[in-house]
Amino acid sequence: VVSCGGDGTASSIATALAELSTCNNKPLLLIPAGTRNSLAHGLDIHRPEDASVAFDQQRLAPISLWDVTVRDPT
Repeated sequence: VVSCGGDGTASSIATALAELSTCNNKPLLLIPAGTRNSLAHGLDIHRPEDASVAFDQQRLAPISLWDVTVRDPT
């Protein structure tokens, strides 16, 4: 599965994959095209070309999914 976008796109796709029992633990290729790209940068994918290299080298890195809910304290 390929994600072309930023952290929000990657998060949405990873969450959807995790919710599908047939897609658990499937590789997700990140192509950085967002504003910050923190996840991709953390995986040493800084430019779209880096994603191609990671794919060719079959570099895999497990990631954890978590959800944060911020509530108004008032």
